[in-house]
Amino acid sequence: MEKMLNILVVDDNSSMRTLLQDILHLFGFEVRLAENGCEALKKISEKIPDVVITDWQMPGMSGIELIKKIKSSYPDSDIGIILMSSEDIKKEAIEAGADDFIHKPFHPHHLLTKLKKFTALLD
Repeated sequence: MEKMLNILVVDDNSSMRTLLQDILHLFGFEVRLAENGCEALKKISEKIPDVVITDWQMPGMSGIELIKKIKSSYPDSDIGIILMSSEDIKKEAIEAGADDFIHKPFHPHHLLTKLKKFTALLD
């Protein structure tokens, strides 16, 4: 049986977290949730996810700051990171260390397409 990705969703908006959790569960992914960067870092320290999907604008720590902290704290890990934003900040996201960017709002199948490239990490 194929191993599914373990995904950590980080977003301060509870409706968005729940929506993403529901969508990702439908696709068969294992999903954990965090409402901010600090909570995300705690959850990563407990169990390293295959992929982190993070919002950009969050109180306390932005998605860009979270990406940098993940990259510096886990330099040898293959954690995939996707930054979500309604702003066009793809360049900044990639420069910070994100593997991909998704513009909000997005269609669930667009997210699935982006996640498919991370399944190769499981082999």
